[in-house]
This record gives sequence, C-alpha cells and structure tokens, in this order.
Amino acid sequence: MTDKLMIQMTQQRSKDLCHREIDLTILSIREKEVLVLIADGISNKVIADHLLMYENTIKAHVQNILKKLHLRSRVQVSIVANENIEQLKQLI
Repeated sequence: MTDKLMIQMTQQRSKDLCHREIDLTILSIREKEVLVLIADGISNKVIADHLLMYENTIKAHVQNILKKLHLRSRVQVSIVANENIEQLKQLI
C-alpha cells in the first residue's frame, strides 16, 4: 500500500471512531470535568492545577475515558468532547 492510502485509511478509521453514538453517562463526574477541559485544549498539567489534583491522577482519568469510550488517542477524545460539549456540560 502506498503511504497516501494508509494515511487515508487511518483518517477514516479515526473519523468512524469519533463520529459514532457516544454514551457519556458511563463516565464519572470527574472524568466528565476532565473531558470538558480537554475539549478546550488544556494540558494535563493545567487541568490538574485547575481541579486541584495531581497530574498522574488526570492521566489516569484520561486513560479511563479512552477505555470507556473505546477511543485510541487524546485527539479523538477532544473531537468527541467538542462534538458533545452541550450534552457533556448538562451531565456535570
């Protein structure tokens, strides 16, 4: 396969993962708070400072979000968060 085709396939798979129905109710309140801040493009360090938590705790929350929502990367988490931001804010 060519590099261009591989990139296109990867991008499509990423879109498919992000644009499916997402059940945000399975996340804890803290995970939802972290998700809202990720949607704003905030780093783990800044999120930790904002929520008065350790950075490693934020990393654990991000890992839990990835697992629960069946996502592969923080970029996908950010896309999902931004696409569902109004619903997310209502759940907090």
